[in-house]
Amino acid sequence: MYRSRRRLLAVAVLAAVLVAGTAGANPADKPELMLFSTQARLDVDSSGQVVKVGADPALPAAVRDAIEATARRWRFAAPSLEGRPVAGVTYAMIDACAAPADGQYRLAVRYRGNGPAHDGQKFPVFPQKPLMRGDSALVKVEFRVMPDGTAVIDDMQFERGSKSYQGQYRQSIETWLMSGSYRPEQLDGRPVVTRLALPVEFVAGEKFKVNSKAESIALAKEQQRQRAARNESCEIAMGLRDKADRQVALDSPFKPLFTN
Repeated sequence: MYRSRRRLLAVAVLAAVLVAGTAGANPADKPELMLFSTQARLDVDSSGQVVKVGADPALPAAVRDAIEATARRWRFAAPSLEGRPVAGVTYAMIDACAAPADGQYRLAVRYRGNGPAHDGQKFPVFPQKPLMRGDSALVKVEFRVMPDGTAVIDDMQFERGSKSYQGQYRQSIETWLMSGSYRPEQLDGRPVVTRLALPVEFVAGEKFKVNSKAESIALAKEQQRQRAARNESCEIAMGLRDKADRQVALDSPFKPLFTN
């Protein structure tokens, strides 16, 4: 993925129920900060203009509409194949945050990069032994997405974490990357190989604890709330910087020029 200028487009959402209702909340409930991390298909013409956007249909309609309206403004350097300009397809990674305001929501949309899309599980599974011991790890992974949608790992570098658990972390990352399949980028209707670099971080709490179902749900909600509160899109939506590293496409043929 390529980093944008970190500009955001804030748009008004008509009513809280448009987002909160879809997220499972009752319209009478107090609106809450909500973060949506998603990916959208971008059809790009031979001049680099986004001509069609396919956001996740499972998103709330207001969030999906805002993402699609924002992405249509984006522009890339003209993609080329064998020296000639061609149309193609890439996938944008996007954060959208809905912040409550007077019973409604303010929504901020942030471009986080582009490249192939992964259709498997969203995150690697934290291995049980290092999780119970409170270990944490940071792993830099480089891999290729092939035209058939499979992933080929080229390198893993451990920047943090106990050496005794590196094999378990490695296995978790491999299982995650191989789960499901990728949707590769396309040029002139043909899938292409894209090289990717991805930092994977495993962060354990101070103490491992087996929670009840209710406790697990409450913990997941609190973790989501904290994550949303730290996200740059949410800070902008609340009128107030997320510094997390993200996947980087090392050689995507789609180079962003304008993503605000």
